[in-house]
Amino acid sequence: EAKPSLGKCGKVAPDPSRGFCFVVGVEISTRILELGDIDEQSNTFQVALEVSLSWQVDEESPEFWKEFCPMVYFANAVDDRSPIFTKDHVRGFECTQRTQRTFRKTMELGDFPFDSQTLPIKFYTEPLDIFGRSVRVHLNHPQKRGGHSYRANADCVDDMRTFAMFGLAGDQLAADVDVDDALTMMRHQHKTPGGTSKQHRTPSSSKNVYVVLIFVSRRAESTVYNVYLPLVLMYILSFLAFLIPPCAINARASVTLTLFLSVIALKSYMTDRLPKVPYSTAVEYFLILISFTLVVQSCLMMAAASYCVRYGASGQFGLDPDAFQDRYDPLEEDVDDDWDCRTGLSDEGKYDYWCQNRRVRKQVLIDTAAVAVSLVFGILGTCLVFLKYCKLWREK
Repeated sequence: EAKPSLGKCGKVAPDPSRGFCFVVGVEISTRILELGDIDEQSNTFQVALEVSLSWQVDEESPEFWKEFCPMVYFANAVDDRSPIFTKDHVRGFECTQRTQRTFRKTMELGDFPFDSQTLPIKFYTEPLDIFGRSVRVHLNHPQKRGGHSYRANADCVDDMRTFAMFGLAGDQLAADVDVDDALTMMRHQHKTPGGTSKQHRTPSSSKNVYVVLIFVSRRAESTVYNVYLPLVLMYILSFLAFLIPPCAINARASVTLTLFLSVIALKSYMTDRLPKVPYSTAVEYFLILISFTLVVQSCLMMAAASYCVRYGASGQFGLDPDAFQDRYDPLEEDVDDDWDCRTGLSDEGKYDYWCQNRRVRKQVLIDTAAVAVSLVFGILGTCLVFLKYCKLWREK
């Protein structure tokens, strides 16, 4: 009995098990209906989408095409290995199915909250056995439907926005095209209105896989206003401590200690709102930088206050806030610079004028170093945040 043929719509390819097989090219297109929850903890995301397949039918072999139904599966779906389509979905030479699935994707959150994510939806096909013939299905870029698209109000994630889609066929994946590098490829393609991107055209694929990439970027405004802005204000307020005399170490310490405890409280507040990953994110690095700046300020202030030690006639010493009341008076050139300050006490037990000024100069030097270090740390942290934000803005 003669077996129905595929006609001109099927190609012959080698098959290790049967010697040869038939290959049918099928165009796949997707439309994102709703992008649901993106869970950084479980590395999953939910998508409601519409998947459509279309292929050419040879009128000379209608019996074969009546039995043809591509066996397409989601490769990265969570706990779901059922085929997307059944024969009930086939309408002539095309089929369409709406479904909602949860997919796996390892999130890279090192740049949080200035990160962008690439969410892949991976498809693969399995061979068919129709009338004793082995038939393989190759998934190709959509030609008739104009590409992959997403509905205008499909983005239902509060802190994410969808800005592009892109498709990679099997030959592109076989050529070691990194999925995360597809964003660079997408920038060279023309984007059409309505959230549709034209695809990168390549020769017919010899693979049975296809990947649709959804590019999303995080809305960083909330974290900027609630974390970065308070930290910057605390950093600016820390310079108020340098307006207090160096010997008033209790007043200086109260300023820096209060700000340091405020940073720790903010860090505790943000713990439940930051992604729980085994590495530090960009916002955590900024918190550490501000905390380290306050600690360095406190250490240098203590070093400056160490020159406020007053040695009395009885050999006792302590901090004297009024010891350097003539701090800004001009120096006397006829005073020996190597004179021992400890023996130059007046009847009231205070330092000689030159002794006071020499130690004041050291205090001023330490205070200047503290201000310089604080400015360097602050400018460095601000520049890094600005560069991260510019990178996120450029990828939109």
